[in-house]
Amino acid sequence: NESARSHVYLHNNIFFSRALDNGMYDTYRVATGDNAARKAASRDASTIGILHRLDVEGLHSLGTVILDYLGTRLVCQSVIPGLLHGENCHKVIYGAVETGSPLASDADMHKLMEDTIGKNYWIGSRAVPTVPLSDERVAAAKAALSKTLALASISPTKRGSITESEAEKDTPPTVPICGPMEVKGILGADNRRYVLDLARLAPRDANWVPESLGGTGHLENLPSKGKGKNGAKNFIPDSLEDDEWTMAVLRNELINSFVNNAYSEWSKSKQEERKAAKEKILEEQSKDDPSGAADAIKAFAKLVEEEEEAFVDKLRFNVNVFLPNTKSLEGIDDEAFAQSKKDEQHVRDAATYLIHDVIPKLTAEIRDSQSPHLPVDGAALTEYIHRAGINCRYLGKLAMLAIAEEEKDKEKEGTGVTFRRKMPLYWLELLECEMVARAAKHVLDSFLTLSCASVSTQPAVIVAAVLSALISTGEESAAETEKRLAKDITSGSYSSTFQGLAKQSFAIPDRKEVWDAVQREVGRRF
Repeated sequence: NESARSHVYLHNNIFFSRALDNGMYDTYRVATGDNAARKAASRDASTIGILHRLDVEGLHSLGTVILDYLGTRLVCQSVIPGLLHGENCHKVIYGAVETGSPLASDADMHKLMEDTIGKNYWIGSRAVPTVPLSDERVAAAKAALSKTLALASISPTKRGSITESEAEKDTPPTVPICGPMEVKGILGADNRRYVLDLARLAPRDANWVPESLGGTGHLENLPSKGKGKNGAKNFIPDSLEDDEWTMAVLRNELINSFVNNAYSEWSKSKQEERKAAKEKILEEQSKDDPSGAADAIKAFAKLVEEEEEAFVDKLRFNVNVFLPNTKSLEGIDDEAFAQSKKDEQHVRDAATYLIHDVIPKLTAEIRDSQSPHLPVDGAALTEYIHRAGINCRYLGKLAMLAIAEEEKDKEKEGTGVTFRRKMPLYWLELLECEMVARAAKHVLDSFLTLSCASVSTQPAVIVAAVLSALISTGEESAAETEKRLAKDITSGSYSSTFQGLAKQSFAIPDRKEVWDAVQREVGRRF
């Protein structure tokens, strides 16, 4: 009684599922929409790789592979021991599985998460509502579940449906969570702790949150309306409200850079104060008890260490801010609510640091050619900006700065001023090529899933059409070839060798359709 997109397959003890939004009741998640589900699968696989590299004793993850096939993203995962043998063979000890269920927070599992991702990735433990999803989201999930169970003639109690008694019985108003609230910790039949759905190891990027919802507003103040340069159509959307941007998070390299910068500035501001305090202690001890100077210095050093630990703890991030469909802590836990507001500002500061400091600094580095390893292709470019803590969705911002630098060079050329350094022209071309290539990948995926996936039966036709439109300039496109062949076959002036090309059950996109789609993707993504 469920659609094919919701089906999960088991083969050789491996689960196969589609990275799609299968409904609000399907499993516990915050973000909605197919784009968000696709991005979440990629993030989850990435964090699993991070856990493997950390190799923490006592914390286990599932073997996971992400496969993109004909426009569909498939998630292939190993099975938790005991998961297929009923609820008595496994236990949820952290987070929740069912939408609307109260979050569990086992003390040992929580300590393990703090020692693992908390200390290594600057993630702070924060109190979240025991049932963090909004009442509207839970009510919609209940309605969707009840409708599905009614069609299948299944009693809600047999399915383990969402009930108010389950969510409210003997549960505190908040629970401590270290990590994303979607995370699931499961104790398997082998008595091992497994962690799943670790979709975020960094907070959501506040630059990609609408200002009305608490974002920085830096990307909403761009000249995104009307016509583009030379009267060209502008494809930049007017709003940042997009399901996919719910999964847009800051990079861990940026978090490390921001934390180190904040600590360095704070440490410098404390140098004079500590120097004066130390001199005062030595002066007092020399008058009162010279033999106790060493002990006094040790006590002072301990106070300094405690002060530093307290400041470092303040630098940890809350990865559950700016999330849709979640409850506010206001009225539930006032202290936690006040902390969440501080956490939101902390994330906004990091996002502002990225767009006002890191990105301009990288552009200046390219201009001055100070880096010994400047990128020369898309792969090197991606690695280069990632190493600086910049996500690929900022390729457009980098391109805008590159254009501004090139215009400055042109203005000075006629003045007779000689340049020691000029903005290399290849940099903008490299950024534009990377944006087009990334957008084209998503465009191809969308074409392959058109017409109820009938395109996937003959993918070569669509692939050839898209590549012809992207790479060629004046020669005949695949769509134009199809029209010509159809006309020749109808008139009887062409052999039947290629008659199959004129009998497609779907339309082949022409050059204009492909490039319009690419420009829309570039405008939306970058």
